[in-house]
Amino acid sequence: MIAIRCMSLCILLALPAALVQAQGSPTSAVAVGDRGQRVLVIERSMLDQLDKLNKQLEHDPKNVTIRDLTNASLLILRTNGSPASAEAYLRRAFAAQDMDRSSRGFGTVPWKIDDPTVKDGNSIEFSMQALGAGFFGYGDRLSADFKKDAQDHLKAALVALANHHVKVSYTNIFLMNTMDTLELAEYLGDADALQRGNKQWQEWLAYTRVNGVHEFDSPTYYAVDLGDLVLGFLYVKDPVVHQQIKEALDMFWRDIASNYLVAAGHMAGAHSRDYNPLTGRGGIEYYLYLEGLLKQPEKGKFVDVFLEKVDLLESERAGGYRVSQDILDIAKLPERVVQQRWDQDPSLTRYTYLTQDFAIGFATGSVGQQDKMFAADLTGEAPLTSITLVPDGQDSPYGGEKARDGSGHIKPVHLPLNLSGVQEKGTALLVADLDPTSVVGGSSFATNLLLPSTASRILLDKESVKISSSLKESFGEHSVLGIRSVHSCFVARVVSVDKLNGVAPVMELKADSAGLEEKTLRLAIYHASSHFSTVDATHLHVALLVQATDCRDDADLAAAMQRLRDAKVESSEKDGAWQGVAQVGSLKLELQEDPQTRRTANATVNDRAVQTYVFNLNGKPMGLGLDGQ
Repeated sequence: MIAIRCMSLCILLALPAALVQAQGSPTSAVAVGDRGQRVLVIERSMLDQLDKLNKQLEHDPKNVTIRDLTNASLLILRTNGSPASAEAYLRRAFAAQDMDRSSRGFGTVPWKIDDPTVKDGNSIEFSMQALGAGFFGYGDRLSADFKKDAQDHLKAALVALANHHVKVSYTNIFLMNTMDTLELAEYLGDADALQRGNKQWQEWLAYTRVNGVHEFDSPTYYAVDLGDLVLGFLYVKDPVVHQQIKEALDMFWRDIASNYLVAAGHMAGAHSRDYNPLTGRGGIEYYLYLEGLLKQPEKGKFVDVFLEKVDLLESERAGGYRVSQDILDIAKLPERVVQQRWDQDPSLTRYTYLTQDFAIGFATGSVGQQDKMFAADLTGEAPLTSITLVPDGQDSPYGGEKARDGSGHIKPVHLPLNLSGVQEKGTALLVADLDPTSVVGGSSFATNLLLPSTASRILLDKESVKISSSLKESFGEHSVLGIRSVHSCFVARVVSVDKLNGVAPVMELKADSAGLEEKTLRLAIYHASSHFSTVDATHLHVALLVQATDCRDDADLAAAMQRLRDAKVESSEKDGAWQGVAQVGSLKLELQEDPQTRRTANATVNDRAVQTYVFNLNGKPMGLGLDGQ
């Protein structure tokens, strides 16, 4: 092991002077439809990241992640770089692996080379993701001595993968563990590991076919899922499994295209996990760009394509997966109603309505501290931030509040929304069931409807809102908010808000410097505007009636606001259960919440019970095997 460490260090120190030769780089904006040019844009950005990694290894190696080392190795091989350099990265990664057979962590690798603050069990999946491709795809370029030395490390990795048990609902890691296992088991000829990987794969297929994707529509993790599957598609040899992987990839892309708002440049509606809640951006944009749905990256280039996305380049190999044009064309449909499930509990659903100019949708329940359970998007001449619903206890709901999670990663956080809702196309009745006990001790407690400050027009009742950091307008119980962009508008009305400790909320349309820096203002519903130490209830309901619709001018916006103002809304609460009915013109929405689960108990549209589907688009099944029920 000492010899391996020395060899690794010596070669790595020489890497910046002997880096990969780029196959070419674009000098201007990418031509629409030119896939080869798009690949070069991504490749160039990744090679820039590789250069940064080398400098980091020279000057501050302790923060380098093991997955960056293994992905860098595959990137070098993929771009015809030095095999010795690729081996050096892998030797550095293997040097950090626990090879003590008596250890409970046998086969595992740390998240970073020398930083104990992050203890993430998922490191084994992320770090091994590129190795099947590296050894299968480029084994003929690796030295015999290195491949011999690597055998024990790959076998140990299979042990660690087998010992890392995650739920099938943990989509990205379960898929990564499964594909890693299948690829390494095939390379090593390990029949037991291959059987285990196949069993896991069938488990995921069975779960997803009936329950949908648990980590639904995440801009970050759908990219990870695609990476898992495109490598499996290339390197898992079983013809049956190979075809099933294709079907899974097709399903993910039908989901992506169904929920992609072309004019906004990102996926719309609710997201299970979203690290950029105001923009909905994430790793998925690289895939959207490669496939031509995203016309070009901001400022003509990608600044920081993660090394992990080497799968994008690898998928360009002969036999790689290609999205069919008919799937991509889903994003061009003029109107889309997307209905999905995301859990074994049939009450956990997702509904999104999209046109070419706007989108609006919600998902029931809560997923975690990075979920986005309601979102509406208007499109304009310039990108607008998403309209979202965020409860928080720090008076800072813009995604900047971050905390260290159980693994040591620092991520944005917010309070659980526990959302129930009913929606018919662009109109939705929503109720959040907040738990005030989770906020006791906070500096404040508010539910915030985040809004784009750069929209063409913003009206509070009939008055135009002037945006400044000192904006603070009272929002009454009969007030209606309206926002217009070029061809669409969004209107909102607060239906009801429970009192906290017997005190009614203070509602304000406000802006502050932190929000305006993010091109965002908010409707803040303050349940408490200062520190509080006790609460009188565990349920606090916030109900809104919202609508997104076509809107060509201020007259259309005024008409939309009047429709919501004229809507007849009744609501009540008994034993912690909220129920309400809204009559908006000829549309009747009725909703009842279950206080035990904080989820939808009953929902009807025009007195007809809302049906749930695994994944339907405009009434047609789109899920695995095209099962819609």
